[in-house]
Amino acid sequence: MKSAVRILIALFLVLFPQVGFSVTVEHLSDVNVPVKSQSYAQRQSAIKTGLRQVIFKHVGDTSVFQNDVVNAAFKKPANLMNQFSYLEKDDELYLKVQFSEQKIIELLRKAQVPIWGKNRPLTIAWVAYDDGVSNSIISDYSHNEFIQNLKSESYELGLPTVLPILDFDEVTNISVSDIKGFFVNQLHSFNERYGVEYYTLITLNKTPQGFAYQVKLYPQQQEGILRSVYAFSGKAKNNVVAAEQILKPLASFFSKEYSVTATNENSSTVLEFVNVDNLQKAIKIERYLNAFSTVKSAHIQSIKNSMLAIEINLYGKESDMYKTLRLDPKISQVEHDSTEESVINHRYIWK
Repeated sequence: MKSAVRILIALFLVLFPQVGFSVTVEHLSDVNVPVKSQSYAQRQSAIKTGLRQVIFKHVGDTSVFQNDVVNAAFKKPANLMNQFSYLEKDDELYLKVQFSEQKIIELLRKAQVPIWGKNRPLTIAWVAYDDGVSNSIISDYSHNEFIQNLKSESYELGLPTVLPILDFDEVTNISVSDIKGFFVNQLHSFNERYGVEYYTLITLNKTPQGFAYQVKLYPQQQEGILRSVYAFSGKAKNNVVAAEQILKPLASFFSKEYSVTATNENSSTVLEFVNVDNLQKAIKIERYLNAFSTVKSAHIQSIKNSMLAIEINLYGKESDMYKTLRLDPKISQVEHDSTEESVINHRYIWK
């Protein structure tokens, strides 16, 4: 049964390679925008729309569009673009735009707005759906339109989300009432099999005007009384709008928790990596750290007795760097030997 769970989750996460509690989200600077034709006017409009979507994926909050530096980029959006092409999907025409990730990050750093890195927490969504006739919990393989829109919106926002498979154990132990009443104790134990860092309970009720929803978000690593860290409710005119109105606030919450803002401060730190017994591995780690949105530069300081020390110059604060490392799927912190005389308190292992 556990192997079946892993297979189904893996199939859902083809676009989100999962490792541990976080997911590395790729292609944040690529976007497909629907267009009516291949005319110049349509293309220019679509490029601006695409740039807006890409910036949101990198930041996770609409407040970024109040920034003057960011808004100035929309005057010449093609300057941030690598290439574009057209594609047809389900009889609809799209402009496929690939923006330069380096230029997007440089723009956001210049604007000094928070940047949400590629490593993002994985969330499972438990959805209780009331269509006016019956109540049900929606699973990953449901043909429900809302779930299809939820998956699509999750990808568009760069917000890694899975849904339960509802196997025999889950069906017999979890009820619609558990979700509607936000009784999370039972759900909490089942989330372990999905390897998530957060879980959200969503109630969705069909009304004559559309849909009404309630959402509560909980961290998986929580002891004692299980409390939500974020909650909201609202109404939507259809399934598409409901999925957007539910996931965008969640993206905004996570971005505030995990984003880093470039500052003019000159901060630096040194990280140690154990079990690094050759230069090739050391160079891989150095290159990997240089790709972090929090890192200005990373340089090998020394390799001694299979211990690698890397000096890192940062855009933000040291605390932002360590917060980013906690989410990284390829790096894990190891216990520091307090008996050693060392000024370095941050020791990691490269997976």
